[in-house]
Amino acid sequence: IQKQIEQMFFSLFLRSSEAKADNISLQFEKSDSEFIIVYEDNAKRTQNSDIKIHQQASMAKCYHPATRLGITYVYHVTQIHKGTIQIHIDNEQGTLITIRIPQS
Repeated sequence: IQKQIEQMFFSLFLRSSEAKADNISLQFEKSDSEFIIVYEDNAKRTQNSDIKIHQQASMAKCYHPATRLGITYVYHVTQIHKGTIQIHIDNEQGTLITIRIPQS
């Protein structure tokens, strides 16, 4: 599980780096029932909307060619742990990704 989480964060950082983000924010919260991870960058992107993960997976550059990691991998790790993922992309403000994973 630790390796999956490490690769998940690597995927997010790589995605932000490729989009030339100047700032990246990573926050962790814990409630009584779940872990909450909030990842945010300020990279300028071309799409401005809330998107579903299957749409994101079909977009170009959703994974790094050398590692085959990307937002799809983040989605799958989240699903393995029975969590949810929300993605909001704003072409002026950047991307906000919220991952919720239930405590076991």
